[in-house]
Amino acid sequence: MTATRLAVDYGTSNTVAMLDFGDGRIRPLLFDGSPLLPSAVYAQADGDVLTGRDALRSARLEPACFEPNPKRRIDDVEVLLGERSWPVLELVARTLGRVAAEATRTAGPVSSLVMTCPVEWGPVRRRVLAEAAERAGLPRPELLAEPVAAAAYFAAKLDREVTGGRSVVVYDLGGGTFDVCVVRRDGTGFSPLAYRGVDDFGGVDLDALVVEQIAGAIRPASPETWSRLAAPGNAADRRHFRALWDDARDAKEALSRQSSAQVFVPLADRDAQVSREAFESSASEALGRTVEVTLATVREAQVRPSDVAGLFLVGGSTRVPMVATLLHRRLGMAPTLLEQPETVVAEGALVATATATVTASAAVEAAPRSRPAPLPLAPHYAQPIPRQAAVTEQDPPVEAPRVAGPEGPPREERKLSRWMVPSIGMALALMGGTLLMGTPWAPGAGQVPLMIAGCAVGSTFFLAGGIMTWFTPRLPSGARFWVPAGYLLFAALWLAAPLLESRLPAGALRVSAAILAGTGAVLALVTAATLKAGREARR
Repeated sequence: MTATRLAVDYGTSNTVAMLDFGDGRIRPLLFDGSPLLPSAVYAQADGDVLTGRDALRSARLEPACFEPNPKRRIDDVEVLLGERSWPVLELVARTLGRVAAEATRTAGPVSSLVMTCPVEWGPVRRRVLAEAAERAGLPRPELLAEPVAAAAYFAAKLDREVTGGRSVVVYDLGGGTFDVCVVRRDGTGFSPLAYRGVDDFGGVDLDALVVEQIAGAIRPASPETWSRLAAPGNAADRRHFRALWDDARDAKEALSRQSSAQVFVPLADRDAQVSREAFESSASEALGRTVEVTLATVREAQVRPSDVAGLFLVGGSTRVPMVATLLHRRLGMAPTLLEQPETVVAEGALVATATATVTASAAVEAAPRSRPAPLPLAPHYAQPIPRQAAVTEQDPPVEAPRVAGPEGPPREERKLSRWMVPSIGMALALMGGTLLMGTPWAPGAGQVPLMIAGCAVGSTFFLAGGIMTWFTPRLPSGARFWVPAGYLLFAALWLAAPLLESRLPAGALRVSAAILAGTGAVLALVTAATLKAGREARR
C-alpha cells in the first residue's frame, strides 16, 4: 500500500490541503466542492465550533461568536467568541480537524504531514501550529517556509530553469497580510535570502476600498442608513454589515474579469455600482506600497537581475490586474500568475519535501532567516529607480484610505499594543533628558548632592526609556544607536556650561562626569550586544 502524504497551507483567510497518493497523483482536497476551506470559525451556544463556509453562514446570525481570521490572532493565546474564551490553538485545531476528516475519507490514513507557515514565524507560533495539527488527529508536521514551497512549485511544476545560484522572487498577497521573499537555489535546495512583509495589509483592505465606493453612492442620499451599516449597533445591523462585506469581496473578484459590478446594499434596498477604474485609482497607493517593499527586498538580497529566474505571484489577492501591472512597470520583469494562485504553496510543499529541495535554513525548525555572503550589488538595483507617477507620487508610499473591516477593533488594538512599549520608552527618555538638563550645576549649599542625584536619576530614566524604544515595529537595527548618541548629546550640553565657566567643584564635576560616561558606555555596549545577538540569530 502506498503512503499518502498531506500538505496543508493554513492561511489567514483560507486553508488549502493537497494529497499526494504516492503514485504520481497530487490532488486538492475539496470542501463543499472548492479547494478553499475558509479558515473562519464560529462558536455555537452548545459549545460546538463550526468551520469553513458553515462558519461564514452562521456569522450573520451572531457576529460576536465569529472569528474570520484565527491566524491573525495567533499571538493572543485566547479569543472571546460570544461569552466564552477559546484558546487560539483549539480554533486552529478545529479547522485542521475538518482537513483531517476529509483527507481520511478521501484517501484513508495519512502517513506524513507537511505544513507551511510564514518565513518569519518564531518557535512559539510554529509550536501552536504543530500542536494544533496533533490535536486534530494528524501526524506531527514537518514545517516549511511558505516562499520556499512556492519556489519549489515554480521550478518543478512550471518547468522554469532555476539552476544553482539563481533566485525566485515570491510575492504573496493573501487575505490578511502581504509578504515578499527572495529565495535562492543552491547546491542542496532552496533557501531564503531576504524577506519583508506588511502585517496590516491584505485582501480585506482591498475589500474596504470597494465598500468605500459603495459608501460614496449611498451615504449622500441616506446618511442614517449608511451609519447603521458602517457602525452596526444591534444583531440585525451586524448581519447586514457582514452581508455587505461578503458582497463587496465578491464584487472585488468580479472586477478582475469585468469593468464594473453591482452590489446590493442591505437596509438601503438598492444596488450600487462599483467600477474597476475607481477601484484601481484608490488601490494604487496601497498596492504601490507592496511594490516598493518588493523592490527593497530584492535590493537587500543583493541579487543581479540576470540571476532572478522569475517573479512569482501567489495568494488570491494577486488576481487584481493592477498588481501585475505595477510590478512589471517598477521592477522591469513580467510576473507569473496562475489561474488558482491559492493552491500553489500547498502543492509546492509536497514537491519540496518529495524532492528534498529544502535546506536547513528553509525548514522552519531552524532559524527563520538566513543571510548568505552578500553578492555584488547589481547596477540595476544599486540606485533608486525614479518613482512612476502611476504607482504613487509621494515618497514614501502612503496607505490607501482605510475603512473598518469585518474584524473591526482587534486589528487596531493589536497595532496600538505594538506601539505602547516604544511610546512609553520615548516618554521616559524625554523625561530623563529633561531631568538631566534641568538639574542645577551652579555650586551652592546643598546643591552638589542634588546635582549628582539629578544626574543619576535622569540617566536611569534615559537608559530604561531608550532601550524600550527599540521595540518600535520594523525599527532598522542601526537606528538603535540614537539612544547612546542622544544621551551623549545631553551629557555634553549639560557639562558644557560648568566646564566653560569653571564654577563646579572638581570633585562634584568628576562624579557627574563618571556617571555620565558610565551610562553612555553601558548604552553603547548594550546596543552593540543586541545588534550582535540579532545578527547571530539570523544566521
